[in-house]
Amino acid sequence: MATTYTSIGEVLDLAGIRYEFDEDTRYLKTVWMRNQTPVMILVILLEDGELVQIRAPGLLTATDPEVKPLLFRAMLQMAYETRLVQFEYDPMDGEVSTCIDIALEDASMTSEQLLRCCALLLDVSFLARDRLKTILETGRDPALDEEGVDEEEARQRQSQLDAMVDVARRMRNSRPS
Repeated sequence: MATTYTSIGEVLDLAGIRYEFDEDTRYLKTVWMRNQTPVMILVILLEDGELVQIRAPGLLTATDPEVKPLLFRAMLQMAYETRLVQFEYDPMDGEVSTCIDIALEDASMTSEQLLRCCALLLDVSFLARDRLKTILETGRDPALDEEGVDEEEARQRQSQLDAMVDVARRMRNSRPS
């Protein structure tokens, strides 16, 4: 079953969430603040309303090629540790975003489902932006410097992430031009 912008708006209205609907680009937009820092959330309906995408665009911009491998490893680790949230990188302009896709197919979206996904995306986006911004500014991943981190587990995770990056690099290099 599909959903509509009207039904999404009704859920946001009932929750007391202020939003705008952009008729030209066809999305709902809301902005959240934490520590004086905004995160924009877009709700986009795709596939005739059968796919709902909740997106936090433009968390930051990463263009420094020296820091990108560490940044990508951190994004992969956070994606691995977090359910539902996807991390995205636009190679054209370096934009880093997060999103959640909800396939409705033969079900209706519930208000609890929408609000839970919005809350999760916001929490992950705020945490991710802080961690990724630190990586961009310092070239170090603060998650690997925390006390209480099991060194062996951290090395194993890093090894797994390095292997994933290597596989992705080989796949990219083996594509026909």
